[in-house]
Amino acid sequence: MFKRPEEILLMLLGAVFVIITYFLAGWATNASLKYTLMISGFTLIWAIAFFWLWTKERAFRYYPVLLGLFVACWCPWLDW
Repeated sequence: MFKRPEEILLMLLGAVFVIITYFLAGWATNASLKYTLMISGFTLIWAIAFFWLWTKERAFRYYPVLLGLFVACWCPWLDW
């Protein structure tokens, strides 16, 4: 792990993406802590899975599944 400089850059971009998702989820759910943390946690798990697949050079093979899982990260927002 972290054998290439691209891995560090992708890890930093993933962290920024999760932070931005946290703020967007807080805004979208009107700052409901439960849903904000659920969306951010699911996005963090998704980002870790994407990073792991990317290091194995399989991320682009499974991109439809990854896009579907990213949409599923926001499904707690639809819980009404």
